[in-house]
Amino acid sequence: MRLLRRVKKLAGAKKELAAARNRAAEVEALLGGINQGTPSGRRDYALFALMLNTGARVQEILNLKIRDVRFDSPHQVRLLGKGNKERVVPVGRRALAALERYLSAGRPELVTAKSPANVFLTRRGTAFAHVTLWLRLKQWFRRSGLSRNITPHMLRHSFATHRSEERRVGKECRSRWSPYH
Repeated sequence: MRLLRRVKKLAGAKKELAAARNRAAEVEALLGGINQGTPSGRRDYALFALMLNTGARVQEILNLKIRDVRFDSPHQVRLLGKGNKERVVPVGRRALAALERYLSAGRPELVTAKSPANVFLTRRGTAFAHVTLWLRLKQWFRRSGLSRNITPHMLRHSFATHRSEERRVGKECRSRWSPYH
């Protein structure tokens, strides 16, 4: 009985791993399909790269202010989440570079006299709404040739899956090569 449960568990883990690899390929296709030649394209690339890299919730990204981004080492963003809980999250080089490109060559073209201090602005210079982010994500996903339905929360799941996969692979490497395990 135990053996049967273990076999089923392993089969489920293999399916999850295959699905995670498929999602990673979709995410790369999404980012690769974004035209960064326009201010809104640079914004969208930075937005999705930052969401994927930090695992930020939609509201955390929408509330992100310029003062909440730390560009010097250690690279971090301060996110204000559910229940006004603040968390500081490290940011990778790729997402940080995309954010810097957007802030220097994209956002200035979107800012108006009435623009808020939010990092991500619409073409009219206003703060993003949930539905705007969702529509932009769907638009770029379709343009990238991907047909599956996608939601912003799926980016958060991709982040979590990627991180857990990194930890699992790291443990396997340590257990194989370390004389202490």
